[in-house]
Order: sequence, then C-alpha cells, then structure tokens
Amino acid sequence: MDGPIWMGITADAKDLIQNLLVRDPAKRITAAQALRHVWIARLAPNAFVIDGRRVIQNLRAFAAQSRFKQAALAVVATQLSSSEMKQLRQAFTAIDTDNNGTLTLEEVHEALKSMDVDMPSDLQTILAAIDVGGKGHLNYSEFLAAAVDHKSFLCEEVCWNAFKYFDRNDDGFISHSELEKLLEHDALQELPEAPSVRKIINEVDVNGDGKVEFDEFMRMMLCAERTTPAS
Repeated sequence: MDGPIWMGITADAKDLIQNLLVRDPAKRITAAQALRHVWIARLAPNAFVIDGRRVIQNLRAFAAQSRFKQAALAVVATQLSSSEMKQLRQAFTAIDTDNNGTLTLEEVHEALKSMDVDMPSDLQTILAAIDVGGKGHLNYSEFLAAAVDHKSFLCEEVCWNAFKYFDRNDDGFISHSELEKLLEHDALQELPEAPSVRKIINEVDVNGDGKVEFDEFMRMMLCAERTTPAS
C-alpha cells in the first residue's frame, strides 16, 4: 500500500484494510473485530458495537420461557423501532460470518470468542431452546425475538398489541380454539413437539377458567420466570 492512491491514508486505516483482505477466512478478522478496530473506534466512537454479554443474557432469558411466552415475545419484537431493529440486524450480520442468513453454534461461539466474552457452558442448550424445529441454526426472526432486551420496552401498550394478535375474535380472551388455530400461524407454526393447547393455556391461566385474560397475559409477559399453572 505504497502507491499514489494510498497517499493521505493513515497507517491505522491501511491496517484495517489489510486485515479485511486476508484471503484465508480463518486468519481474516471478523466483522465484530473490525468494528472494534482502532481506526473505527477513533473516528466513530458512537458506532454500534455488539455487547456480547448482554446478547447471551437475553438469549438465556428467552430460552427459559414457556413456548407461549416465546411466541408472544416474537410478536412483541415486531413492534421494535427502526433504530432498535437496525442494531439487532447489525448484530446478526456481524455474527453471520458466512452470510447465509442463519447463525450456527460455531458462528455464535466464534463471535463470542472474538468479543472476549466468557463462553457459557450451556450455550448449545440455550440455542437449541430457541431453534424452532431443531434445524441446527437460528434464522433472523428467531434471533430477533430472543436477542432483544424485552424488559427495556415491555409496557401495557406493547403487551396489549401482542394480546390482540392472539385474541382473534376480539372478545377480551385468548381461547383454546384461538390458540389452536394460531399453532398453524407465524409465531407458533413450527414449535417442535408442542405441548397440548390446554397445557399451554394452563401455564398462564391463573384463575383456572380455561382461557387467558389480558391481566394474566400481562402477568406472564412481565414475569421473569414461568407463571405457575392453575391447579
């Protein structure tokens, strides 16, 4: 990089370019590493950088939820603002090193390693709990639903919009038949070995009337742990 075209280009900028142009993928820096390069960090101090620890924290919290709550959180994720969506898209793209639109265990592992994040011993279990259908990878929708920090924007309005998604006949309840139909719809369609609809409802149905009211739904959404099924 000594020709006239490189005049005025700083040594740090050249170093970044050289690292990005390495032919061997095993030796080439990752997107996450590039974002932390000194040249980018200095010129764009407010640029997006993945918080690996926060991502793992969110993935683990999502994986621990019931299938119904996971589906509800997937609906909530569709209400993200454009800026929030952009950040998660950047995170997904940075981890997806082979650019095939999915994240494998190996890619997530390598991304965390490049971020100097302690590797969770249960990483495979976490990803398996999020991987709808047991495909062996996460698609963007699954990552979006799981990686977002839901606690930061869960409020009554957001929960109400998600509730209305499930309450198809607008009677103020999520019934057995409504949830059964939604098992074939977007948010729930590929749940592996999904429990019976009755069992799903019982996880949320605190008063035991066989259907889910909004306050029960809201309680599920705001509770960090699974709700206790009605006896």
